[in-house]
Amino acid sequence: MYRRKIAQASAEHSLLTQRKDRQAGVEAALLDVSMLTTVLCNISKLRALSLEAAIYQDTVDRFATDGSHWLQSWNMASQTYLVALTAIAQSCLAVEQIDVYGGTWRCSVPTYEINEYMPQLKAVGLKEALASLRVLSLSMSTRICESNEDADEDAVRRVATDERNYLGPAQLLSLAPGLEELDLHLYRLLRSSTDYEAVFTHISTTVPLPKLLKCKLRGLDIRKRSLRQFLRNCPRLKAGELREIRLKEGIWRPVFDQCSSWASSTLESLTLHRVFEHHLLEFNGPARGSSGIHSVMIDKDQIRQGLYYSIKTQRLKGSPAL
Repeated sequence: MYRRKIAQASAEHSLLTQRKDRQAGVEAALLDVSMLTTVLCNISKLRALSLEAAIYQDTVDRFATDGSHWLQSWNMASQTYLVALTAIAQSCLAVEQIDVYGGTWRCSVPTYEINEYMPQLKAVGLKEALASLRVLSLSMSTRICESNEDADEDAVRRVATDERNYLGPAQLLSLAPGLEELDLHLYRLLRSSTDYEAVFTHISTTVPLPKLLKCKLRGLDIRKRSLRQFLRNCPRLKAGELREIRLKEGIWRPVFDQCSSWASSTLESLTLHRVFEHHLLEFNGPARGSSGIHSVMIDKDQIRQGLYYSIKTQRLKGSPAL
């Protein structure tokens, strides 16, 4: 009896503490938005905005985020993303370049939260603010599912497969039709084992990028038909870079052949590093890069000649046109 009451009181205290902390966070965020908006309103033009993250020890020593602080880093990074974009929208300041943790190790904004923030950001004018955006680097992640050994696996799975996990990045890109350079990076977090190819599928089916010249994709799960559609949505693409990309459906051959046909018109350079079909691809022939059999950096003439690759235990694959 007493133990039950103690447990109930402890749970209620924990809930009240969480609500208090959440409210304090909201109030702090509102203050941050107000202060940053005031600063931005006094600037006539802002060429670039870059969000970074680091851990400070004793308020002096700065070092990169690490595994022991990843959850705090992710939560603060997400809040900072909201504050920064809200302030940009409210200040009516045109920005040409935005880097959202693109170069920060172990730090991203969950795709779920990008989607959850979107109505609020649109309401304060984000569409107008991003109309002049030319360069975007976005590091995103799977949804945060805090590790808990007692958590119900079905509940975790439902959270991981929620459609709202996949919609945010496409909505964000749709607000920047003038993009000329794009860098998308996906982190996979603990207990987020569900494949996230739907993120790129939504981008490829809903976002035309007619002015895109350079594109880098890192860490994404992608379906062949989605990648081919994405390429068709970028008719002016000159430079492509794929790193740690897993093809979840189909094979790379039609994609590489599409790139080869484009080399006679727009595509001038292509970089591939550790890309997967069912297994890691090994590149062969003259197009193989100096960095090893798992990487290629090739120019327009080499792209036109065709990309050759093999997969362990499988025969060499090449363009049927050669």
